[in-house]
Amino acid sequence: MLGKSRVYDVASARETYWLYLRQKGLTVRKIAATFNRSHSTVLSGINTAQNLIATKDEWTLSCFGKLI
Repeated sequence: MLGKSRVYDVASARETYWLYLRQKGLTVRKIAATFNRSHSTVLSGINTAQNLIATKDEWTLSCFGKLI
């Protein structure tokens, strides 16, 4: 999760977790600092996760379902 892997399953799970944290009230800057990323990377990841959820991507929905 904290690594920089770009493998789809890992990256999607990480971005989904960022979305979850954002929905729980953490700021993008706090999430970015925790994961040692820039705030723009976190914003991009959150947008990606939202798009994957909107298109009903099974892996992303599975990850998100385990978080809530």
